[in-house]
Amino acid sequence: MIKNLFFSFLIFLVAFLFCAKQSPEDHFKMGNSFYAEGKYDQAITEYKKAIEIDSTHLEAHVNLGATYFKQGNYEDASTQFETVLRYQPYHIKAHYNLGLIRVEQGEMVKAKVHYQYLKSIGSGLAEKLKAKIPD
Repeated sequence: MIKNLFFSFLIFLVAFLFCAKQSPEDHFKMGNSFYAEGKYDQAITEYKKAIEIDSTHLEAHVNLGATYFKQGNYEDASTQFETVLRYQPYHIKAHYNLGLIRVEQGEMVKAKVHYQYLKSIGSGLAEKLKAKIPD
């Protein structure tokens, strides 16, 4: 009985230490792998874990937003990209993706704001976004 309890505790301790050692970057990379495989729900879980550990991991927010976008969940995607812009107002990918979301939502005036910003800094994504905005 005591051996069983000790063994169970030891397994729990090893599992806990293994999980505790995973860095935000580990979860981010796992999220990227799941995304590449089309396993979007698992990717979301991993990106969220990265963000739980480091709320300022901007690329995890960007990729989480992109995953939500891929699923058609524009509200949660927007939230992620807006979070990135609060930390880094000039983040190119966040502006581009918010522009794409606004196009999908039919909000062309808002999409054009993101296009204008991208154009003003000479980003190649400006023309890519402009091609999606109807005249």
